[in-house]
Amino acid sequence: MKTVKMIIILILISFFVFSCFETENEYDFDGNDFAYDISVWFMWDDFQPEGKDTISLYVKTDEEIGNSNLRILSQIEIDGNEIKIEFTGIYSPPIVHCDEAPASANIKLALNGKDDLYKIVFFSGDSISTASLRYYKLLGKYVLKPIEQTNVTINECILYVEE
Repeated sequence: MKTVKMIIILILISFFVFSCFETENEYDFDGNDFAYDISVWFMWDDFQPEGKDTISLYVKTDEEIGNSNLRILSQIEIDGNEIKIEFTGIYSPPIVHCDEAPASANIKLALNGKDDLYKIVFFSGDSISTASLRYYKLLGKYVLKPIEQTNVTINECILYVEE
């Protein structure tokens, strides 16, 4: 009977201790006005093999929101092996095409060349999505994988680089 009480007390203490940790939002982000669902994957046709420390992500809205030359605006911050990308708005240039299409962006990431594993954090609307970007030197490839997805769909993909 004494061991049962001890186990119950330990379980209650564990729940209390773990409920004190905040895991929801480790970033100082209160949200912004970007109200579109978007998808992200590697930009293959822009890759230059000699610059293996620079890659590009292609981003587009999931829905057609206007003419074909609307651009997604973003702010990028790279701090060591963490890459923060905040989507801030849509830019409409003065000359527009008449066809309906999603807005898009080509985001160049100048990696530090030292790390093999990066965490990418996407800030969009009132949501935060995360992905991992790993460089496998022996295989000569980058792998992008989603960790947590909200309104940003992170497509798992592989980009091969030439040595």
